[in-house]
Amino acid sequence: ETLPVLAICGFSGSGKTTLILKMLAYLCKDRGLSVAVLKHDVHGLDVDHPGKILLGADPAHASDRAIAARARVARALSAAGPVLSDVLLAICCHLQGLEDAERGFGWPRRAAKVVLQIALDRLAAHYGLGGEGDRPPG
Repeated sequence: ETLPVLAICGFSGSGKTTLILKMLAYLCKDRGLSVAVLKHDVHGLDVDHPGKILLGADPAHASDRAIAARARVARALSAAGPVLSDVLLAICCHLQGLEDAERGFGWPRRAAKVVLQIALDRLAAHYGLGGEGDRPPG
């Protein structure tokens, strides 16, 4: 069974938390669904940041599913390694363009494409997906 996933991204102060709290109230209270929330930001998966809330919830009451999801993401990023996980987060999670990532990491032009491919190959290996020979040419 596949589970639907929804990602909400935005700048600090743009209303992401307010939106998510309203969605949670609707989905959990009104629809009776079980929902897991995983918050990730530039600080990594640490949820203790002064002035920030974990969607208005006490982390001690997080569901087993949310805790397990957090652990899976942490293991996947750990499998990629420190620099490659930073690249995955910047490009895949924060939707930073390749050129912006190159500038941010101080890399030469076209380097981000190569590094991202290596990072994605590490993720594929972590999840037991095919190796480089299984990738379509191009």
